[in-house]
Amino acid sequence: MNENINKKFDVKNFDYDKCYEEVKENASKNINIIVCGATGVGKSSLINDFFEFDKDRAAPVGSSGKPQTRGIHEYHSKSITLFDTEGYEVESSSTPENSAFYKNIIDLIDERKNNYPADLGMHIHEVWYCINNRFMDIDEKLIKDIQARNIPVCVIITKVDNLDENEVAQIKDAVGDAGKRNRINGVEVFTYSTNSDLGDEYVQKSEINSWAHHNLDDYLRESFIPSLKKAQGQMAEMMIKHKIPKYAALAAGIVTATSFVPVPLSDSVPLMGIQVKMAMDILSCYGIDNDMKGVVKNLAGAGFVSI
Repeated sequence: MNENINKKFDVKNFDYDKCYEEVKENASKNINIIVCGATGVGKSSLINDFFEFDKDRAAPVGSSGKPQTRGIHEYHSKSITLFDTEGYEVESSSTPENSAFYKNIIDLIDERKNNYPADLGMHIHEVWYCINNRFMDIDEKLIKDIQARNIPVCVIITKVDNLDENEVAQIKDAVGDAGKRNRINGVEVFTYSTNSDLGDEYVQKSEINSWAHHNLDDYLRESFIPSLKKAQGQMAEMMIKHKIPKYAALAAGIVTATSFVPVPLSDSVPLMGIQVKMAMDILSCYGIDNDMKGVVKNLAGAGFVSI
């Protein structure tokens, strides 16, 4: 290690192909997320707002509260598969275990785990549970049974622009009370609307993304960010919070292990190798795939990767 620290970075002979393949492999592991909740709660709108889809593969959005998703529909966004479930009608939700809504979700979770016990990429990894104006018995029962299967669940209060502050507080209190009765365990509650004018306090996209990223197993986290909608602020924030710190920690480990103090635009072999990989990783998240190796090679040659 000490010998390498003082060597110059070999731009010409660095194995860019190997580096690129490692980044690609880490970003291609499949994540399975269920998005569920009552009819008309806005699940499909949420899916389309968070994740990147081809125009003809986006989730259909309903109007006037009419259900648009029958059964369970799959939508693929790069390395994420989203399961958009048909909602339940509030009037028919008195017996949770007998409802098609409850059975569809629990059966999907159980079947994937039982049919592919050794293939973790086929299991359900998270559930985003959408509610709007009430937290009902069926919601509590289903969240409890999902948690019993060791799957992280968050509650998202959707269409929050249609609620006042007291209504939002009542829903949060209802979820909290269920936790106090030991019916469910520590469920985080977020607010969301497609109306971005409400501000970050109510449209908590950043918080939802961070929760989703944090609650994935380590081997899946690299796959989450590339599937997000390519909104500049959203992507940049996720990079700063979750991706760049990983590489900074690797660089700090090298510095600590060698007692080497890096200077700006360092061209030592270990540090530049980390910087090259970070550049490829960031470019892959933005979908810049075709000439990625060439772009990063030129950056490394010009000494700009560390910037």
